[in-house]
Amino acid sequence: MKKGLTFFLFFIIFSFSTKAQNPAPPFITHISIDSLSQEVHMHWINPSPQVVGYIIYKKNENGLWTPLDTINGINNTSYTTNNANAQFEIEVYSVVAFDAAQNNSLRSDYHTTILLESSYEDCSDFITLSWNRYVEMYQFVSYRLKIKEIDQNSGQIDQQYEINLNPLDSTYVFNSVHSKQYYFTIIAYNGQDSISYSNVVFQSTLSIDLPTYSYVNRVSVIGPNSIEVNAVSDSDDITSFNIYRAIDSGGFLQKRGSTDQVENKNVFIDQFTLPSKNNYFYRARPVDICGNEYNLPELSNGIDTSEVSNFILNIDQFTNDELYLNWNDYLGFISPSSLKLIKEIVDDSSVEEVSSNSNAVFNISNDAGLVCFYLICTENEENIIGRKDSVFSNKVCIPKSPKIYIPSAFTPNNDGKNDTWKPVIYGKNAVESYQFQVFNRWGTIIYRTESILDFWDGTFNGNAINSGLYYYSYSIRYAGGLLLNDKGNIHLYR
Repeated sequence: MKKGLTFFLFFIIFSFSTKAQNPAPPFITHISIDSLSQEVHMHWINPSPQVVGYIIYKKNENGLWTPLDTINGINNTSYTTNNANAQFEIEVYSVVAFDAAQNNSLRSDYHTTILLESSYEDCSDFITLSWNRYVEMYQFVSYRLKIKEIDQNSGQIDQQYEINLNPLDSTYVFNSVHSKQYYFTIIAYNGQDSISYSNVVFQSTLSIDLPTYSYVNRVSVIGPNSIEVNAVSDSDDITSFNIYRAIDSGGFLQKRGSTDQVENKNVFIDQFTLPSKNNYFYRARPVDICGNEYNLPELSNGIDTSEVSNFILNIDQFTNDELYLNWNDYLGFISPSSLKLIKEIVDDSSVEEVSSNSNAVFNISNDAGLVCFYLICTENEENIIGRKDSVFSNKVCIPKSPKIYIPSAFTPNNDGKNDTWKPVIYGKNAVESYQFQVFNRWGTIIYRTESILDFWDGTFNGNAINSGLYYYSYSIRYAGGLLLNDKGNIHLYR
């Protein structure tokens, strides 16, 4: 009887003590976010042998702990959620252990998910990453940033790599490249080789159609002190070109300015130049919508277009009848070209085919006024980028005195022979203004005209004047500012 009573009392005491001793709380080692499903993985250690299961708690938006799920089995020390929102917010979890008598442990220390966020502005060359520090991780060591880079145009993965970060970091500025897609993940790791992943952040940078070449397609003289530089590229995202100039081939480059981003992104006018005396060597570097400049000196076929200069027409010498010219080749085209020499006199012009890198003699004996020449170089056919361009050399001009024949006498006797008097001018089309006067011996003006078509019939105020010696003076202004003045005498015979 005593032995039975003793056993019963022992059973009562043991049962009471077992119910009274709750399990110790679990110890969460780390939680991590699945990179594909974005669900949360939890891992913990159980210190109590009487545990038969666990309750997963999650803190709600009001800060209250709510049971998320229950799992059975002492060795089931990991859990994966099925309704996490850790891609967009920081989630907080805790675990409670329970035994067969439904005694619960205290909640474990809470652990938070790592929420990684990115910030990027169009045209920026960096992406700012920020995250909440994972301070609860057991034996936390440091962070690593995992990067996957994809080319937007090809869709191919360019590279994948990781960057070691400082354990105190919570931000990182990543140097980005345009037209890329980036996938970022923060990885926390500890001394037990455990790793904890943040959510995956996707960030696409501004897509820019990158140029593959820059071609100075025209360096053309447009005035005595101005050169027009034209440039082209193969990108729709190029908004302008920065124009650089050197005095010598391969010499120091000075930025002269930029093409107009609004009116004409391809054209730049270089003023304050002396194109009739100097060769200027130009380079053009395209600028995209973000202001990035590209140094792309050659076309893909290897033709060097990195440096293009104007070509110069020179006057060697000239006489009243002949003009000697020489010129150099224009080397800026990527296809064969030909030259034409243009001669201008007032509103009249003529064209003559000339050879490259040469000189020639031109007859100007019958020309009058300002006689000008310039060269046009034109590509013979459409080049490899679908263009057929022309450029102009500088213009050279000489003032050419006209031939003037002034009769020394006339006989206004109405016999139909030599009855009127007027100068004979060769090159009348070059005359801009004309004034002719006849005087008697006392200086009285007896004939005056401003028309090159008029003539003197030997009268004054409608009356025939006597035979004798009379005097004339004239002033003729030709195109280009050439002014001729002279005087002489006329014999009138009746």
